[in-house]
Amino acid sequence: MLERVERSLHVRLDRNSVVRKRRLIGVRTHRDTWVRIERRSLARVGSQGWDGIECAEAL
Repeated sequence: MLERVERSLHVRLDRNSVVRKRRLIGVRTHRDTWVRIERRSLARVGSQGWDGIECAEAL
């Protein structure tokens, strides 16, 4: 999954900076920014509602 994020965002992720919290992962990039990754099945979106993450994904 991290390799896919790197390719999609054209960044290198610092594997030593990974922070995991339940279904969220935060990782520092080579640009000194952070990427937030959330894993959730599409089936759960309907029952949990849409938020900024889903809106960004739709864009």
